[in-house]
Amino acid sequence: MVKLFRLRALRIARIKLALAVLFPCLIFIFSSLTLHAEDFQTQFNAGIAAFNSQKWDDSILDFRQALKWDSTNIAAHYNLALSYLKKENYALAAAYFRKTIELSPGVSEARQGLEKALAKLENKTIPHEIEFIETIRNTALMAASPYSYYFLFGLSFFITSWIWLTYLGRRRRVIDAEPPPLPISGFLGGLFWGLATLLLILKVIDMSISRGTIIESQVAVLASPGENQVELFSIYGGNEVIIRRAQDDWLQIQYPGGPSGWIKKESLLVTTAIEPTGKGL
Repeated sequence: MVKLFRLRALRIARIKLALAVLFPCLIFIFSSLTLHAEDFQTQFNAGIAAFNSQKWDDSILDFRQALKWDSTNIAAHYNLALSYLKKENYALAAAYFRKTIELSPGVSEARQGLEKALAKLENKTIPHEIEFIETIRNTALMAASPYSYYFLFGLSFFITSWIWLTYLGRRRRVIDAEPPPLPISGFLGGLFWGLATLLLILKVIDMSISRGTIIESQVAVLASPGENQVELFSIYGGNEVIIRRAQDDWLQIQYPGGPSGWIKKESLLVTTAIEPTGKGL
């Protein structure tokens, strides 16, 4: 009995010690999150005020500072893109509109803003082949978030499974009579599930590719990283490119379906969640 009481006392002491350590940590984390939220809101409100006063430089500075506190805030990205659009920096406007769309594909205003920014740019195309995945990306994959494709996949799988399980149950109950006909809805559901699976796979592949937007008016694309290298071609501001890899201050980029080469990091803004690495993609 004495040992039992000692064990209970030891457990209670350990629990008290754990709570004594955990409680201050939770308070610190909660306080930090609250302060970060307040700092973000302060900078964001300042950006809104500056934008309404048509002080584009100030609104750009405030929204950029707000994004340091919350780098995935959709409203801050969108308003920053609008500020660049008003300031007539159309390449950066296009880049931040693309970041907004990446974060929330359903923001139709961001798509309209991107079209306005690109229309103002000298957006010369580069000879390229139209790739299947790029066509699907522009027509379907960018229209919805990955959660929408996961939901579509799960819903189609559930409906198709329910149809076929119901059919198999009916068939097992029939012994002497003629079995029920195969359900056409089951085949259609299977086709729908297959399409949803394909779109989900393509969405996951697309999310694994690092992309960026050229933010200078014209950039020389070089054969290899470094100054005084052979120029392969020029690419213009607002164009979206695939980032293959990074090396020091240089990025290897590829125009979708077209040629590739190296540019300075400062000439591009990464617009996807995947950051470029030293390994080839």
